[in-house]
Amino acid sequence: MFNLENQTRTELIAEIRRLQASETASCMKGRHALPELQAHQAELEVRSRELYETKKKLEEVQKRYSALFDYAPVGYLVLDRDGCILEINRRGAAMLGQTPAALVGQLFSHYLAARFVQSFCCHLQQVFAGGASVVSELRVEGNAKGLCDVLLETVLIEPDAGERSTCRTAMTDLSGVHLSSGKEITERRQADGELKQSCQALRELTAHREILLEDEKACLAREIHDELGQILTALRTDMSLFLIHIGDGAPESRERIESMKLLIDHAIQVVRHVASRLRPYALNLGIVSALEWMAGDFLNRTGIICRFVRVDHEMQLDGEREIAIFRIIQEALSNVASHAGAGRVQLSLWDDGNGVNAQVEDNGRGFDIDTLSGRKSFGLLGIKERALMLGGRAEIRSTLGKGTVVQAHIPHAPIS
Repeated sequence: MFNLENQTRTELIAEIRRLQASETASCMKGRHALPELQAHQAELEVRSRELYETKKKLEEVQKRYSALFDYAPVGYLVLDRDGCILEINRRGAAMLGQTPAALVGQLFSHYLAARFVQSFCCHLQQVFAGGASVVSELRVEGNAKGLCDVLLETVLIEPDAGERSTCRTAMTDLSGVHLSSGKEITERRQADGELKQSCQALRELTAHREILLEDEKACLAREIHDELGQILTALRTDMSLFLIHIGDGAPESRERIESMKLLIDHAIQVVRHVASRLRPYALNLGIVSALEWMAGDFLNRTGIICRFVRVDHEMQLDGEREIAIFRIIQEALSNVASHAGAGRVQLSLWDDGNGVNAQVEDNGRGFDIDTLSGRKSFGLLGIKERALMLGGRAEIRSTLGKGTVVQAHIPHAPIS
Protein backbone atom coordinates (compact mmCIF):
# COMPACT_ATOMS: atom_id res chain seq x y z
CA MET A 1 0.00 0.00 0.00
CA PHE A 2 2.83 2.31 0.96
CA ASN A 3 4.70 1.45 -2.23
CA LEU A 4 1.59 2.16 -4.31
CA GLU A 5 1.19 5.59 -2.73
CA ASN A 6 4.86 6.38 -3.33
CA GLN A 7 4.53 5.32 -6.98
CA THR A 8 1.41 7.46 -7.48
CA ARG A 9 3.10 10.42 -5.82
CA THR A 10 6.13 9.97 -8.06
CA GLU A 11 3.97 9.88 -11.20
CA LEU A 12 2.10 13.00 -10.10
CA ILE A 13 5.32 14.87 -9.49
CA ALA A 14 6.64 13.75 -12.89
CA GLU A 15 3.41 14.88 -14.59
CA ILE A 16 3.55 18.23 -12.79
CA ARG A 17 7.15 18.75 -13.91
CA ARG A 18 6.27 17.79 -17.49
CA LEU A 19 3.41 20.28 -17.50
CA GLN A 20 5.68 22.95 -16.05
CA ALA A 21 8.30 22.24 -18.74
CA SER A 22 5.64 22.36 -21.47
CA GLU A 23 4.32 25.66 -20.12
CA THR A 24 7.85 27.06 -19.96
CA ALA A 25 8.47 26.01 -23.61
CA SER A 26 5.19 27.59 -24.70
CA CYS A 27 6.13 30.80 -22.95
CA MET A 28 9.52 30.79 -24.68
CA LYS A 29 7.87 30.28 -28.09
CA GLY A 30 5.42 33.04 -27.34
CA ARG A 31 8.24 35.38 -26.42
CA HIS A 32 10.04 34.55 -29.68
CA ALA A 33 6.86 34.95 -31.76
CA LEU A 34 5.83 38.24 -30.17
CA PRO A 35 8.25 40.48 -32.16
CA GLU A 36 7.19 38.80 -35.39
CA LEU A 37 3.53 39.35 -34.56
CA GLN A 38 4.25 42.98 -33.69
CA ALA A 39 6.06 43.43 -37.04
CA HIS A 40 3.08 41.93 -38.90
CA GLN A 41 0.75 44.20 -37.01
CA ALA A 42 2.83 47.27 -37.91
CA GLU A 43 2.89 46.20 -41.57
CA LEU A 44 -0.88 45.71 -41.56
CA GLU A 45 -1.35 49.16 -40.05
CA VAL A 46 0.86 50.70 -42.78
CA ARG A 47 -1.05 48.86 -45.49
CA SER A 48 -4.33 49.91 -43.93
CA ARG A 49 -3.25 53.56 -44.00
CA GLU A 50 -2.09 53.19 -47.63
CA LEU A 51 -5.39 51.61 -48.62
CA TYR A 52 -7.25 54.41 -46.87
CA GLU A 53 -5.21 57.08 -48.69
CA THR A 54 -5.68 55.29 -52.01
CA LYS A 55 -9.41 55.06 -51.40
CA LYS A 56 -9.55 58.80 -50.68
CA LYS A 57 -7.62 59.58 -53.89
CA LEU A 58 -9.90 57.32 -55.92
CA GLU A 59 -12.94 59.03 -54.46
CA GLU A 60 -11.48 62.44 -55.36
CA VAL A 61 -10.71 61.27 -58.91
CA GLN A 62 -14.22 59.85 -59.17
CA LYS A 63 -15.67 63.18 -58.08
CA ARG A 64 -13.56 65.09 -60.61
CA TYR A 65 -14.47 62.62 -63.36
CA SER A 66 -18.15 62.89 -62.50
CA ALA A 67 -17.96 66.68 -62.58
CA LEU A 68 -16.15 66.66 -65.93
CA PHE A 69 -18.59 64.11 -67.30
CA ASP A 70 -21.72 65.86 -66.09
CA TYR A 71 -20.75 69.43 -66.90
CA ALA A 72 -18.86 68.87 -70.16
CA PRO A 73 -19.95 71.18 -73.02
CA VAL A 74 -20.53 68.08 -75.19
CA GLY A 75 -23.07 65.34 -74.62
CA TYR A 76 -21.56 61.99 -73.61
CA LEU A 77 -23.44 58.70 -73.78
CA VAL A 78 -22.73 55.01 -73.33
CA LEU A 79 -24.91 52.81 -75.54
CA ASP A 80 -25.31 49.08 -76.05
CA ARG A 81 -25.76 47.25 -79.37
CA ASP A 82 -29.47 48.11 -79.49
CA GLY A 83 -28.85 51.80 -78.87
CA CYS A 84 -30.11 51.63 -75.29
CA ILE A 85 -28.75 54.48 -73.13
CA LEU A 86 -26.66 53.08 -70.26
CA GLU A 87 -25.08 56.38 -69.18
CA ILE A 88 -25.58 60.01 -70.20
CA ASN A 89 -24.34 63.33 -68.85
CA ARG A 90 -26.36 66.46 -68.17
CA ARG A 91 -25.46 68.16 -71.44
CA GLY A 92 -26.56 65.14 -73.46
CA ALA A 93 -29.79 64.87 -71.48
CA ALA A 94 -30.49 68.58 -72.06
CA MET A 95 -30.16 68.06 -75.82
CA LEU A 96 -32.85 65.39 -75.55
CA GLY A 97 -35.05 67.47 -73.21
CA GLN A 98 -34.89 64.99 -70.30
CA THR A 99 -32.97 64.34 -67.08
CA PRO A 100 -30.14 61.77 -67.05
CA ALA A 101 -32.10 59.49 -64.70
CA ALA A 102 -35.13 59.51 -67.01
CA LEU A 103 -33.04 58.58 -70.06
CA VAL A 104 -31.10 55.60 -68.65
CA GLY A 105 -32.64 52.45 -70.08
CA GLN A 106 -34.35 54.28 -72.95
CA LEU A 107 -33.56 53.77 -76.65
CA PHE A 108 -31.70 56.69 -78.16
CA SER A 109 -33.62 56.23 -81.41
CA HIS A 110 -36.82 57.31 -79.61
CA TYR A 111 -35.43 60.84 -79.53
CA LEU A 112 -34.47 61.00 -83.22
CA ALA A 113 -36.48 62.53 -86.03
CA ALA A 114 -38.17 59.63 -87.84
CA ARG A 115 -36.15 59.83 -91.05
CA PHE A 116 -32.83 59.65 -89.15
CA VAL A 117 -33.58 56.42 -87.27
CA GLN A 118 -32.30 54.19 -90.08
CA SER A 119 -29.11 56.27 -90.33
CA PHE A 120 -28.54 55.79 -86.61
CA CYS A 121 -29.00 52.02 -86.93
CA CYS A 122 -26.38 51.94 -89.70
CA HIS A 123 -24.15 54.10 -87.50
CA LEU A 124 -24.29 51.54 -84.68
CA GLN A 125 -23.76 48.61 -87.05
CA GLN A 126 -20.57 50.20 -88.39
CA VAL A 127 -19.26 50.81 -84.86
CA PHE A 128 -19.81 47.25 -83.64
CA ALA A 129 -18.69 45.71 -86.94
CA GLY A 130 -15.42 47.52 -87.46
CA GLY A 131 -14.45 48.99 -84.11
CA ALA A 132 -13.25 52.24 -85.72
CA SER A 133 -14.59 55.69 -84.89
CA VAL A 134 -17.80 56.45 -86.81
CA VAL A 135 -19.17 59.96 -87.36
CA SER A 136 -22.73 60.80 -88.40
CA GLU A 137 -24.92 63.90 -88.52
CA LEU A 138 -28.42 63.31 -87.18
CA ARG A 139 -31.41 65.27 -85.89
CA VAL A 140 -32.91 64.85 -82.43
CA GLU A 141 -36.22 66.16 -81.15
CA GLY A 142 -37.81 66.62 -77.76
CA ASN A 143 -35.76 69.45 -76.28
CA ALA A 144 -36.93 72.99 -75.62
CA LYS A 145 -35.69 74.14 -79.05
CA GLY A 146 -37.71 71.52 -80.88
CA LEU A 147 -35.49 69.97 -83.55
CA CYS A 148 -31.72 70.00 -83.03
CA ASP A 149 -29.02 68.84 -85.43
CA VAL A 150 -26.22 66.91 -83.71
CA LEU A 151 -22.94 65.31 -84.67
CA LEU A 152 -22.38 61.81 -83.24
CA GLU A 153 -18.84 60.43 -82.95
CA THR A 154 -18.87 56.90 -81.59
CA VAL A 155 -16.12 54.44 -80.64
CA LEU A 156 -16.35 50.86 -79.45
CA ILE A 157 -15.53 50.05 -75.80
CA GLU A 158 -13.60 46.79 -75.57
CA PRO A 159 -15.60 44.59 -73.18
CA ASP A 160 -14.06 42.58 -70.34
CA ALA A 161 -14.59 38.83 -70.23
CA GLY A 162 -18.25 38.01 -69.76
CA GLU A 163 -19.44 41.59 -70.27
CA ARG A 164 -21.63 42.86 -73.12
CA SER A 165 -20.27 45.12 -75.83
CA THR A 166 -20.90 48.85 -75.46
CA CYS A 167 -19.85 52.05 -77.22
CA ARG A 168 -19.05 55.57 -76.13
CA THR A 169 -20.62 58.47 -78.03
CA ALA A 170 -19.85 62.18 -78.08
CA MET A 171 -22.84 64.28 -79.17
CA THR A 172 -22.18 67.83 -80.39
CA ASP A 173 -24.92 70.41 -80.94
CA LEU A 174 -24.75 71.71 -84.52
CA SER A 175 -27.55 74.24 -84.15
CA GLY A 176 -24.93 77.02 -84.13
CA VAL A 177 -24.15 76.33 -87.78
CA HIS A 178 -27.80 77.04 -88.73
CA LEU A 179 -28.75 73.72 -90.31
CA SER A 180 -32.39 74.73 -90.51
CA SER A 181 -33.55 72.49 -93.31
CA GLY A 182 -33.31 68.76 -93.71
CA LYS A 183 -31.55 69.15 -97.05
CA GLU A 184 -28.57 71.13 -95.78
CA ILE A 185 -26.63 68.17 -94.38
CA THR A 186 -26.89 66.40 -97.72
CA GLU A 187 -26.06 69.61 -99.58
CA ARG A 188 -22.96 70.16 -97.48
CA ARG A 189 -21.79 66.61 -98.12
CA GLN A 190 -22.42 67.09 -101.83
CA ALA A 191 -20.41 70.31 -101.73
CA ASP A 192 -17.54 68.50 -100.02
CA GLY A 193 -17.67 65.76 -102.62
CA GLU A 194 -17.74 68.27 -105.45
CA LEU A 195 -14.75 70.08 -103.96
CA LYS A 196 -12.78 66.83 -103.82
CA GLN A 197 -13.78 66.01 -107.40
CA SER A 198 -12.74 69.51 -108.48
CA CYS A 199 -9.32 69.11 -106.82
CA GLN A 200 -8.88 65.73 -108.48
CA ALA A 201 -9.93 67.13 -111.86
CA LEU A 202 -7.49 70.02 -111.43
CA ARG A 203 -4.71 67.58 -110.60
CA GLU A 204 -5.55 65.46 -113.66
CA LEU A 205 -5.62 68.60 -115.81
CA THR A 206 -2.22 69.61 -114.47
CA ALA A 207 -0.87 66.14 -115.18
CA HIS A 208 -2.19 66.31 -118.74
CA ARG A 209 -0.65 69.77 -119.17
CA GLU A 210 2.69 68.44 -117.90
CA ILE A 211 2.57 65.62 -120.44
CA LEU A 212 1.90 68.08 -123.26
CA LEU A 213 4.63 70.39 -121.96
CA GLU A 214 7.16 67.54 -121.85
CA ASP A 215 6.21 66.51 -125.37
CA GLU A 216 6.70 70.09 -126.54
CA LYS A 217 10.06 70.29 -124.77
CA ALA A 218 11.17 67.06 -126.43
CA CYS A 219 10.10 68.39 -129.84
CA LEU A 220 11.90 71.71 -129.28
CA ALA A 221 15.03 69.97 -128.01
CA ARG A 222 15.08 67.74 -131.08
CA GLU A 223 14.59 70.66 -133.47
CA ILE A 224 17.22 72.81 -131.74
CA HIS A 225 19.73 69.98 -131.61
CA ASP A 226 19.11 68.68 -135.13
CA GLU A 227 18.23 71.80 -137.13
CA LEU A 228 20.11 74.62 -135.46
CA GLY A 229 22.97 72.34 -134.44
CA GLN A 230 23.42 71.16 -138.02
CA ILE A 231 23.35 74.73 -139.36
CA LEU A 232 26.03 75.84 -136.91
CA THR A 233 28.14 72.79 -137.66
CA ALA A 234 27.85 73.49 -141.39
CA LEU A 235 28.89 77.12 -140.82
CA ARG A 236 31.93 76.02 -138.84
CA THR A 237 32.90 73.57 -141.59
CA ASP A 238 32.56 76.33 -144.21
CA MET A 239 34.76 78.59 -142.11
CA SER A 240 37.45 75.91 -141.85
CA LEU A 241 37.32 75.31 -145.64
CA PHE A 242 37.51 79.05 -146.27
CA LEU A 243 40.64 79.26 -144.11
CA ILE A 244 42.22 76.51 -146.20
CA HIS A 245 41.17 78.32 -149.37
CA ILE A 246 42.80 81.66 -148.50
CA GLY A 247 45.96 79.99 -147.25
CA ASP A 248 48.50 82.14 -145.46
CA GLY A 249 47.47 85.35 -147.14
CA ALA A 250 45.18 88.04 -145.74
CA PRO A 251 46.13 87.70 -142.06
CA GLU A 252 43.36 90.09 -140.99
CA SER A 253 40.75 87.93 -142.69
CA ARG A 254 42.18 84.80 -141.09
CA GLU A 255 42.00 86.44 -137.64
CA ARG A 256 38.39 87.48 -138.21
CA ILE A 257 37.44 83.99 -139.42
CA GLU A 258 39.13 82.37 -136.38
CA SER A 259 37.11 84.72 -134.14
CA MET A 260 33.95 83.73 -136.01
CA LYS A 261 34.81 80.04 -135.52
CA LEU A 262 35.10 80.63 -131.75
CA LEU A 263 31.70 82.29 -131.74
CA ILE A 264 30.21 79.39 -133.69
CA ASP A 265 31.80 76.91 -131.24
CA HIS A 266 30.25 78.85 -128.35
CA ALA A 267 26.88 78.88 -130.11
CA ILE A 268 27.09 75.12 -130.60
CA GLN A 269 27.73 74.68 -126.86
CA VAL A 270 24.77 76.92 -126.04
CA VAL A 271 22.54 74.93 -128.39
CA ARG A 272 23.59 71.66 -126.76
CA HIS A 273 23.03 73.11 -123.30
CA VAL A 274 19.55 74.44 -124.16
CA ALA A 275 18.57 71.16 -125.78
CA SER A 276 19.80 69.16 -122.79
CA ARG A 277 17.91 71.42 -120.37
CA LEU A 278 14.73 70.94 -122.38
CA ARG A 279 15.17 67.18 -122.54
CA PRO A 280 18.50 65.41 -122.04
CA TYR A 281 19.37 63.01 -124.81
CA ALA A 282 20.40 60.49 -122.13
CA LEU A 283 16.72 60.25 -121.12
CA ASN A 284 16.09 58.45 -124.40
CA LEU A 285 18.39 55.70 -123.07
CA GLY A 286 16.42 55.23 -119.81
CA ILE A 287 16.15 56.81 -116.37
CA VAL A 288 19.38 55.25 -115.09
CA SER A 289 21.46 56.76 -117.93
CA ALA A 290 19.69 60.09 -117.50
CA LEU A 291 20.50 60.26 -113.76
CA GLU A 292 24.12 59.28 -114.39
CA TRP A 293 24.33 62.18 -116.85
CA MET A 294 22.58 64.50 -114.37
CA ALA A 295 25.05 63.68 -111.58
CA GLY A 296 28.02 64.43 -113.83
CA ASP A 297 26.46 67.62 -115.20
CA PHE A 298 25.65 68.85 -111.66
CA LEU A 299 29.26 68.31 -110.57
CA ASN A 300 30.57 70.19 -113.60
CA ARG A 301 28.22 73.13 -113.14
CA THR A 302 28.38 73.57 -109.35
CA GLY A 303 31.54 71.85 -108.17
CA ILE A 304 29.46 69.96 -105.58
CA ILE A 305 30.35 66.27 -105.36
CA CYS A 306 27.37 64.32 -106.70
CA ARG A 307 27.17 60.53 -106.48
CA PHE A 308 24.50 58.37 -108.08
CA VAL A 309 23.65 55.07 -106.40
CA ARG A 310 21.27 52.60 -107.99
CA VAL A 311 20.13 49.24 -106.69
CA ASP A 312 18.46 48.01 -109.86
CA HIS A 313 20.70 48.19 -112.92
CA GLU A 314 17.83 47.31 -115.25
CA MET A 315 14.76 49.43 -114.54
CA GLN A 316 11.95 49.57 -117.07
CA LEU A 317 9.59 52.52 -116.65
CA ASP A 318 7.06 54.17 -118.92
CA GLY A 319 7.89 57.62 -120.25
CA GLU A 320 5.52 59.43 -117.90
CA ARG A 321 7.17 57.99 -114.78
CA GLU A 322 10.67 58.48 -116.12
CA ILE A 323 9.96 62.16 -116.74
CA ALA A 324 8.36 62.59 -113.27
CA ILE A 325 11.35 61.03 -111.48
CA PHE A 326 13.81 63.00 -113.60
CA ARG A 327 12.08 66.33 -112.93
CA ILE A 328 11.71 65.61 -109.20
CA ILE A 329 15.44 64.94 -108.84
CA GLN A 330 16.25 67.90 -111.09
CA GLU A 331 14.21 70.25 -108.88
CA ALA A 332 15.75 68.81 -105.70
CA LEU A 333 19.27 69.35 -107.09
CA SER A 334 18.34 72.89 -108.07
CA ASN A 335 17.37 73.56 -104.44
CA VAL A 336 20.64 72.03 -103.25
CA ALA A 337 22.64 74.30 -105.55
CA SER A 338 20.67 77.42 -104.60
CA HIS A 339 20.03 77.06 -100.87
CA ALA A 340 21.73 74.08 -99.19
CA GLY A 341 25.36 75.18 -99.06
CA ALA A 342 26.25 71.49 -99.36
CA GLY A 343 29.58 69.92 -100.24
CA ARG A 344 28.18 66.52 -101.14
CA VAL A 345 24.92 65.15 -102.50
CA GLN A 346 23.82 61.59 -103.22
CA LEU A 347 21.14 60.43 -105.66
CA SER A 348 19.52 57.04 -105.03
CA LEU A 349 17.09 55.02 -107.14
CA TRP A 350 15.53 51.67 -106.26
CA ASP A 351 12.42 49.55 -106.80
CA ASP A 352 10.66 48.18 -103.68
CA GLY A 353 8.26 45.95 -105.62
CA ASN A 354 5.35 48.37 -105.34
CA GLY A 355 6.97 51.24 -107.18
CA VAL A 356 10.12 53.24 -107.80
CA ASN A 357 11.78 55.28 -105.06
CA ALA A 358 14.00 58.27 -105.79
CA GLN A 359 15.98 60.07 -103.11
CA VAL A 360 18.24 63.13 -102.98
CA GLU A 361 20.28 63.57 -99.79
CA ASP A 362 22.70 66.42 -99.07
CA ASN A 363 24.94 67.41 -96.18
CA GLY A 364 24.01 71.09 -96.30
CA ARG A 365 22.77 73.50 -93.68
CA GLY A 366 19.22 72.10 -93.58
CA PHE A 367 16.13 74.08 -92.58
CA ASP A 368 13.13 74.05 -90.26
CA ILE A 369 10.30 72.08 -91.90
CA ASP A 370 7.68 73.97 -89.85
CA THR A 371 8.58 77.23 -91.59
CA LEU A 372 7.64 75.84 -95.03
CA SER A 373 3.93 76.57 -94.55
CA GLY A 374 4.59 80.29 -94.41
CA ARG A 375 6.82 80.42 -97.49
CA LYS A 376 6.26 80.28 -101.22
CA SER A 377 8.34 77.13 -101.69
CA PHE A 378 6.96 76.31 -105.13
CA GLY A 379 9.87 74.00 -105.94
CA LEU A 380 9.13 71.64 -103.05
CA LEU A 381 5.40 71.96 -103.73
CA GLY A 382 6.04 70.98 -107.36
CA ILE A 383 7.94 67.90 -106.21
CA LYS A 384 4.98 66.77 -104.11
CA GLU A 385 2.47 67.50 -106.86
CA ARG A 386 4.44 65.54 -109.49
CA ALA A 387 4.38 62.51 -107.20
CA LEU A 388 0.67 62.93 -106.37
CA MET A 389 -0.29 63.20 -110.05
CA LEU A 390 0.92 59.60 -110.51
CA GLY A 391 -0.66 58.31 -107.30
CA GLY A 392 2.59 58.55 -105.38
CA ARG A 393 3.92 60.64 -102.53
CA ALA A 394 6.91 62.82 -101.74
CA GLU A 395 8.45 63.39 -98.31
CA ILE A 396 10.89 66.10 -97.28
CA ARG A 397 12.96 65.68 -94.11
CA SER A 398 15.43 68.27 -92.87
CA THR A 399 17.25 69.23 -89.69
CA LEU A 400 19.14 72.44 -89.13
CA GLY A 401 22.84 71.76 -89.58
CA LYS A 402 22.31 68.17 -90.69
CA GLY A 403 21.19 68.42 -94.29
CA THR A 404 18.02 67.56 -96.17
CA VAL A 405 16.48 64.42 -97.65
CA VAL A 406 13.90 64.54 -100.46
CA GLN A 407 12.31 61.16 -101.17
CA ALA A 408 9.59 60.33 -103.68
CA HIS A 409 7.70 57.09 -104.27
CA ILE A 410 6.00 56.54 -107.65
CA PRO A 411 3.85 53.39 -107.90
CA HIS A 412 4.15 51.13 -110.94
CA ALA A 413 1.85 51.82 -113.85
CA PRO A 414 -1.36 49.78 -113.65
CA ILE A 415 -1.39 46.76 -115.94
CA SER A 416 -3.88 47.40 -118.74
